[in-house]
Amino acid sequence: MIDPHQIYDVVNRISTTLRINTSRCLRQRFYRNNCYDCARVCPEKVITLEPGLDIDHQGCSECMLCVATCPTEALEPKFTEFHLIMEKLAHLQKPVLGCSMFPEQSVNARTYCLGGLSHEHLLALSYLVPTQVQLNLTACRDCKLATSGMQVEQRLWDLERHIDTNLSRHLRAVTKESELEFVAEAIGRRNIVGFLRRKATVETARMFHQLNTGGEYQTSYGVKQLPYKRHLLNEVWKNTESVQSSLSCLLYYHLRIADNCTLCSACSAICPSGALELAESDLDTGKPKRLLFMPFRCTGCCLCVEFCPVRAMSLTTGFNGELFAKHRIFQALE
Repeated sequence: MIDPHQIYDVVNRISTTLRINTSRCLRQRFYRNNCYDCARVCPEKVITLEPGLDIDHQGCSECMLCVATCPTEALEPKFTEFHLIMEKLAHLQKPVLGCSMFPEQSVNARTYCLGGLSHEHLLALSYLVPTQVQLNLTACRDCKLATSGMQVEQRLWDLERHIDTNLSRHLRAVTKESELEFVAEAIGRRNIVGFLRRKATVETARMFHQLNTGGEYQTSYGVKQLPYKRHLLNEVWKNTESVQSSLSCLLYYHLRIADNCTLCSACSAICPSGALELAESDLDTGKPKRLLFMPFRCTGCCLCVEFCPVRAMSLTTGFNGELFAKHRIFQALE
């Protein structure tokens, strides 16, 4: 007789191969930018930045630390299903999230190596899933990617210290098997058909995505894309009033523009996420040509500051205004 849980484990194994979007890399967008966060955190030292962003996939351990670190998501797994993972965990009483490296682990959902969970991902798991989520780190100590597990614990500690001292009520790292509260999801005959249908759809999309994107791809440099991590952070901000103040102070940014700004549009063109927009003058309303800043789209990469030809811009951590104002636009210069 076929065990539904064995089918679940086999079908649920996923590929975690990385891909590169060169047009989103800060160094690719501006040759004077000196960001090297991905290369700095890579334990295998297989990421190179000259003459362009590249990965030696043969030596890559897929620890996903570079994915969590890159502010613009120039590096990401070929197929990401984090929204599906959160949706699944949201329907469980004691959800457990683990990685795909250890299929024998007691988990309700799996993702790539947990080292890929950025501060934003962890905040989303904490506040967008109604019950406490457990991160199964029980195998991390003996894993070849032990550094990733330690990084996750450090990020949780950072969030608990600076964002919410009660974070562990929402998200808990479990390093000992005896402390794990795991309840296996019941999968009956009727449910197994629906499960297989959903997974078949996901896996088909994954394979199609991999075949069509390869290991490296490039969108137009003019395409403005909000990183998924930023989208998660915005959702947490909008739905969790208790941490809005802390998030605004630590994870959002304030832009200042000096009087010598010439409204040349260089900053709005170089911004990878569309946080800056040059609005032309409107004769009907009498509004002059102006630069608009959207803080909920800003990742703090400072590319606009570096690229400004007259050095008229400065970006600082902490935003005190109304983050999602009318039209979601803030007027930075009139």
